[in-house]
Amino acid sequence: MKALKSHVAGIDVHKEMLAITVLIGELDGEPKEYQFESSTFTDDLMALGLKLKEMGVTDVAMESSGIYWKPVFNVFNPLGLKVVVANAAHIKNVPGRKTDMNDSRWIAELHRFGLIRASFIPDGEFQRMRLLSRHRTNLTEDLARVKNRIQKVHRGWKYQIEHSCIRYFWRFRTQGIEANRRRIYSS
Repeated sequence: MKALKSHVAGIDVHKEMLAITVLIGELDGEPKEYQFESSTFTDDLMALGLKLKEMGVTDVAMESSGIYWKPVFNVFNPLGLKVVVANAAHIKNVPGRKTDMNDSRWIAELHRFGLIRASFIPDGEFQRMRLLSRHRTNLTEDLARVKNRIQKVHRGWKYQIEHSCIRYFWRFRTQGIEANRRRIYSS
């Protein structure tokens, strides 16, 4: 099988550490391999991104392990590196001697031969809207939990004020929505 990419990096992402393997070489030959580690602090990620660009790396691949891939993606993408985030189940290595460096080398090799399917990562505006929508859902769920706790406490006291409580929360919610509408449309 012939390689499709000549300058690639594979990254095994963890909470506090990245294992990186860089493969550089002609498409029909054996690539040179460079392996190193980096921390996940923003300054270190920026330095790593610049180092990869200096080495001539154009394509970077990593697994989407939890949320730890997000800072790496958010630092590397603006630097002009083509970042591919892959589903961990799709690039699972064969069982055996499994180390972080071996995983990063496996990811780099798969990416060099074009065998990694990129996960869908929406653009910035879509991500902001999705984050805002999720936050609104969480706030709505929190409000429902607070209402239920207040009603449960009052029931425990044999003091039923559920109807007035519901009216209060409805008025509060309506006022909040109206205030947000006025703020948005006045600017």
